[in-house]
Amino acid sequence: DPDGRELKGAAPFVRISKDPARVLQLRRDHIVPPADGRCVVLRNERQQAPSNEVPSRPVATDSGAEVAARVLVYCAQRRGDEIDVYSEAKKLKKMGDGKKLTFDIELQTTFGDFHRTMIDACKREVRMVHFMGHGSEEGGLVWVKKDNPRESESIDPKSTADAMQESFYRDVEGGGDGTIEACVLNACSTIPLGEELRRRGLKHAVCWRGAVSDEVALEFSQWFYRFLEAHPGKYREAFKAGKLQVEVLQKRRLYDGVRKPPGSVCLLSEAGDILPEREEEVWEEDDEEELAGEDPSGAPGGGGAA
Repeated sequence: DPDGRELKGAAPFVRISKDPARVLQLRRDHIVPPADGRCVVLRNERQQAPSNEVPSRPVATDSGAEVAARVLVYCAQRRGDEIDVYSEAKKLKKMGDGKKLTFDIELQTTFGDFHRTMIDACKREVRMVHFMGHGSEEGGLVWVKKDNPRESESIDPKSTADAMQESFYRDVEGGGDGTIEACVLNACSTIPLGEELRRRGLKHAVCWRGAVSDEVALEFSQWFYRFLEAHPGKYREAFKAGKLQVEVLQKRRLYDGVRKPPGSVCLLSEAGDILPEREEEVWEEDDEEELAGEDPSGAPGGGGAA
């Protein structure tokens, strides 16, 4: 790596050496390979250095083996709900080939289920959290009510962030002792929660301004994770890929004579936020007039596809 360290040795020990005079020896169970398969992070349950030297940054792994990034998916859909998040979950599950992404699906999730899985997220080496369901008017998430799967309850952003914070990736200010780097909040009006998670130390939060349709949310998810399959850890670029396909879908519906399905996706990130350029959730009449003289290919004139 850039610091000149090498990872050597056979199980169960490895050595990290910067010079022949000083060698740091670690058990392999203290080394946790992340999604890109190229770096490792050091873990010690007692939160103490395994020796008198602590590497200042992750170091290269000697195996070269690729490790799948684990995504926890929460389907907070109560019985009789009009939304269909199960279809989205099934499609995501099929995308995970076990090499780059692995999706763990939690059905009819209660807030207690969510909190329980956050507690052991580090042990399971979870990289991402994906919520699908309803958002509340206050910016929180709506979960299935405990002991009554036909009812739901809204949990405010602060309580949700409290449950997650210790599972955030450890190498950021405010982060906990965990591995979670990104969260996709596929529900309406989730900017307040995204902002709260960023304040607590989460690296990347994907959220929606105002309402979002099932169709738009699914389109974004598929392209977001499709990009991550090809480029692990590139969350910002994956967001742009998903956002592009959402915009194409919305224009396509307009050309088809159908009202634009709602959905303005946002990225709140340590590398800089990406927000919608305009506040409106539906296009006005002047938008339709502007596009009336274009065809879907972008060429002027000719109102529709050939």
